[in-house]
Amino acid sequence: MFPFIQGMISLEEGDISNATELIYKAAKNIETDFASQIHQVAFIYFQFANSLYKKNYLDEAKKYQDLAMEISKKHSLV
Repeated sequence: MFPFIQGMISLEEGDISNATELIYKAAKNIETDFASQIHQVAFIYFQFANSLYKKNYLDEAKKYQDLAMEISKKHSLV
């Protein structure tokens, strides 16, 4: 979960490249090591999308919102 926090901090500092790398790492860690916690991946992507939207990175926000919805639907979370 630490890559998620680091990613959110990187985004806040304006380093979107590092932020997206860390968010992806956090999601992959959960998918591979904690498969029963897959709902956390959707949460991570939704939170990241929301933060991107607030910083006016609209295209990137849409991408992560779509990823979150895809995972949510795939695992019957919505």
